[in-house]
Amino acid sequence: MKKIQAMYLVREDQDIGPCWEVLHCPIEQREKCIAWEYEAGYYCWLVNGTCCKGKFYDTWGEKMKLCQQCEVLKSMMPKADR
Repeated sequence: MKKIQAMYLVREDQDIGPCWEVLHCPIEQREKCIAWEYEAGYYCWLVNGTCCKGKFYDTWGEKMKLCQQCEVLKSMMPKADR
């Protein structure tokens, strides 16, 4: 069996929860999303294939347009940059 290691980086001053809490995703939507499956709710913007606001995005560019406006990604930036 292959062992998978993951590194989770969370800012010490993280003031919001994972994406599914921030966006109030229903459980049916969470279960379809790879960010939920891999517990990557703080880094959903780095994960291709996420289901955000009930939609899967065809291209990385399309996804990033949405992510750039999202509080989850913004919360990862230093406070001065927000």
